[in-house]
Amino acid sequence: MCGERAVRGLASSRGAGPGNRGHNYMTMMRRAAMIGGSVLVLGLGHVMAGQAVAQPSAACPTGTTVYRTATQVQCSVPAGAHLVTMKLIGAGGGGGGGAGGTYGPVDGAAGGSGGAGASISLCEYDVSPGESVSIAVGGGGAGGRGGEVSKNGAGGFDGGRTAFRLSGSEVVAQGAGGGGGAQVGQGGSGGHGGSIDVRARAARGATPDGSAGGTGRCSGNGSNGSGGARGGNSGISNTSGPSAPTSDGRCQGAGNGGHGGGGGTSTGGGRSGGVGGDGCVIMTVS
Repeated sequence: MCGERAVRGLASSRGAGPGNRGHNYMTMMRRAAMIGGSVLVLGLGHVMAGQAVAQPSAACPTGTTVYRTATQVQCSVPAGAHLVTMKLIGAGGGGGGGAGGTYGPVDGAAGGSGGAGASISLCEYDVSPGESVSIAVGGGGAGGRGGEVSKNGAGGFDGGRTAFRLSGSEVVAQGAGGGGGAQVGQGGSGGHGGSIDVRARAARGATPDGSAGGTGRCSGNGSNGSGGARGGNSGISNTSGPSAPTSDGRCQGAGNGGHGGGGGTSTGGGRSGGVGGDGCVIMTVS
């Protein structure tokens, strides 16, 4: 795939205009070969000499594995395994930045806290060895910067979604929204909570109400995350972020919303909002 990216990159930067496509094709291929060492040509129906053959994904670890930080994983169901269970939490949103002071007796307003990520308590799937499993753990949203004196704070960033995909089914715990930055004299709004998205395809997976769908199901419909709190209109205190709905201690702190940044004193800048908690996945292969 390195060769393919090299071809596309050169095609977009060299010889892309009308009349140059045919003239630059061989030059483009030679340069791509020098960069990647091998070239994949789409649409020719065969692999060119020297092309590196894509290797199958590594086998998923058996037993229980906890993915607690933002990551992407792809693996295949190992020999002898017949069941995969999952718990998922979406990432929390970042808190909004506090507004700066106003050179007067009133302190700047606080930013809103980020929302909490959604949570899916349990999904289980009957599987066959060799099936592909994809996991994406969302990263927590960054906090917004605090405003300078008499300036508004910046809004926090949304948390990333946490997803699990298996043979045409996708289960998603959406990340939460970032908190709003405080305006001078007005606290920032809280970020929205994460939501659940369960998609059953190819007669495998779960329906949104948790009933069986093909050869997999999710217990219940998960829990949507809580929205963040609105920041206070005056004061330098931070606004606490909400916790993601989970009782599993192995995902402690996952998906929590970042705190809203406190407002600045009369002659000081506002504080930056807190970072939202990364998502979490607990996978058991047996």
